[in-house]
Amino acid sequence: MRWLAPPRWPRALRSGRPTASSPSPDNGLLTLVMQEFGVASVRHVTNPAYWRPGPISYSFHGRDIFTPTAARIASGWPAAEVGPEITDYITLDITPARREGSTLRGEVVLIDFYGNLQANIDAGLVRELGLSYGDRVRVTVGDKTVESVFVNTYGDVPEGDHLIFLASTDLLEVSINMGSAQEFFQADLGSPVVIERLPEGGRFAHPSRGAPRTGPA
Repeated sequence: MRWLAPPRWPRALRSGRPTASSPSPDNGLLTLVMQEFGVASVRHVTNPAYWRPGPISYSFHGRDIFTPTAARIASGWPAAEVGPEITDYITLDITPARREGSTLRGEVVLIDFYGNLQANIDAGLVRELGLSYGDRVRVTVGDKTVESVFVNTYGDVPEGDHLIFLASTDLLEVSINMGSAQEFFQADLGSPVVIERLPEGGRFAHPSRGAPRTGPA
């Protein structure tokens, strides 16, 4: 982890929309935040007045630097005084997700222990596409394509069936109920994801479920 040793120290991101400050390691962690809200400034956190008093551990910056800095900024200390502004911060090579007509395009940014795939396609793009509970979709991950359905969660479909839904992260998840989407698609981080809304007709229905969540609760 590059941020644990000099000369890469923690950074403080000040985003543009809404205005907010986020202390973070300089390892690309906030790439998606930067893409969604923009960047007003990034600063090198070098002002010890913002840190935890006492010795600073090289392996526990969360306790010694990030948490105290965030707390002081939240209590009204000026974010501009954490240290000098820098431009050589690290970002991950993630292409922003987008809508193209009846299609959403993104890439895998998270793979969990069970083989579920989360793409950088957020709830806003899902709303733009107009997906409703039970809509059939064509899902392509890498070079493999299947028909799937937009639902609320895994149990909405029979065991072994494909599904997509909005995860607790508000990112679109590609899954197989009781199966591994990672293994099925042979997916990895960065694999391209394409979601295509299919024409009306033959919609999936689950009698005990309501409309899907399309944004934060």
